[in-house]
Amino acid sequence: MLKFLKQSLQSGGKLVLAAVAPMAALRRTDGATQRWCMIGIHVAAMLLLLAGLCVFQTIFQLDSFVRSSLPFVRWAWLPIVGCLFYATAWSAWFVAHTLQLKPDHTPKCAITSALQNGIDQCVRAGIDIQKTPIYLTIGTPTAGIRSFFHSAHTELSVLPTAEEADQPVQVCGNHDAIYICCRDASLTGDFVRRAAQQRVAPTRLQRAVHSGSQRTQLATTQSAHQWTAPSTDTAASATTTGSPAAALATAPTEVQTQPTTSPDNTVGQRLEQTLGSLTSLVEPEAEPEQAQKQVLQPSRAVEPILRLDTDRATELLERLRTLCFALAAVRQPYCPVNGVLILVPLDATDNIETADHVGMRIERDLQTIAEATQSSVSSQVVFCDLEHSPGSQAFLERFPASQRDRRLGTVLPAPPTSEPDAGPAGIDRAVRWICTELFSPLGYRLMARDLVHADQDRELCEGNRGIHQLVHTMRQRREGMSRMLRRAISTTAGQIRLRGCFVAATGIAGTDKQAFAEGLMPLILDLQNEVQWSEQRRSSDRWQRRAAMLTYAIVLAATCLTTALLLGWRTTT
Repeated sequence: MLKFLKQSLQSGGKLVLAAVAPMAALRRTDGATQRWCMIGIHVAAMLLLLAGLCVFQTIFQLDSFVRSSLPFVRWAWLPIVGCLFYATAWSAWFVAHTLQLKPDHTPKCAITSALQNGIDQCVRAGIDIQKTPIYLTIGTPTAGIRSFFHSAHTELSVLPTAEEADQPVQVCGNHDAIYICCRDASLTGDFVRRAAQQRVAPTRLQRAVHSGSQRTQLATTQSAHQWTAPSTDTAASATTTGSPAAALATAPTEVQTQPTTSPDNTVGQRLEQTLGSLTSLVEPEAEPEQAQKQVLQPSRAVEPILRLDTDRATELLERLRTLCFALAAVRQPYCPVNGVLILVPLDATDNIETADHVGMRIERDLQTIAEATQSSVSSQVVFCDLEHSPGSQAFLERFPASQRDRRLGTVLPAPPTSEPDAGPAGIDRAVRWICTELFSPLGYRLMARDLVHADQDRELCEGNRGIHQLVHTMRQRREGMSRMLRRAISTTAGQIRLRGCFVAATGIAGTDKQAFAEGLMPLILDLQNEVQWSEQRRSSDRWQRRAAMLTYAIVLAATCLTTALLLGWRTTT
């Protein structure tokens, strides 16, 4: 009984709130049906109030106190006063609502200043801001955004600001497209910067270890002049279970210089050279003490970055939201952006926890972009920094130069809205094809098979081992890549469509560490028309059009009524 009374009181309170304060009641509704019900209740309550005022005036004969020559004014005097009070109440609410709005300080912030500077450069270069497609870029390669466009062989009319300038937003582009890099205005970009800073310390330690091994090799070369052939069991175990990093670490201590001999010992020199090269490729089993000291492994160089400060995340998302609002103001009446380009370091998929964390960052960035722009666009993911992967140097050196402009990845089909599971399933298939069915055949084709000379054979074997390690590493990255992308589109599958997944080498400009990025730009430009306003934006536009038509109708009716009253008063006078 008490529960029934409580529910009755709550329902009665909602009805009274809808009748007296419709705006407060509309804030507590969830769907369009409830909003229309609240509006209908308010309109019915106001009509009943006007009818009650008419009855009240008739019963107490208030028209006798009104001095007017128009019978309509005398008959409807009290309802007219009620309508005036109703209009005054709405005017007071609008004034109070306007005074409570927060002041807009966006023109003074660093985001809009950097964006405006980039837009001014584009205008001076003759680029039309409204007609040229705009792409938001979240994340950057380790070498910076300039290295990405250099590896893609894209000629930019407007160059991005230097990394040393520490600008939160970098604007660059040409007459084909404008690219806005959220360098310090997105969670993904923040992760890339932190990962690059965390990679510096292990790199310095690895250089110190490498210099120490070179000194050990030099000392051994000066003191030793004999070599010892390894046993068959040791060689077999080393070649089947040893890692290339460990083999390269132990090789300098076993390669020895050959003593000076006469020309008659040419055959012996060749045999000694061959056995020495074989010895250098052998990896002896590490002793327990040495195994404990090997703490600087390539897979352990970068620890998982899982911490995300709440205040820092809120600040970055607010910057991204401000950037989207500024673009919407510049691009009116068109959609703010034509697509999103996601640049993620490839080594972020080495660790499952890190992959999930980066996927969460991308998810929140895409969700903010979708909410701020109120549009549905396509996105492409590019896993950069392939040149930093183990064994990638041999892979890139042996890859034909004429084929480096091709894409290394796949295009994802647009998932239908009627199949919510089509997006994650398509991601799993694409990642499996890239990591297992694409890299493996390419790697095996690049491996050298005709081994003749000893010195050259050693270099070729080392290259083969590096390529095999790269293929194996890509297979291990399959789960991390899949989980990252599935997490990234978990909440924005209907608004941000993932249409491509690629891998590229985006090293420092002027080196041979750039490949597979040139073919990405035509694909990105081909998908520029896959953009539309979201359903929420279209619904808001319909409401605004209806409100505008209703306002025009009310103004027209009030004008006609005022004109009729003036004409009737003049005729009576």
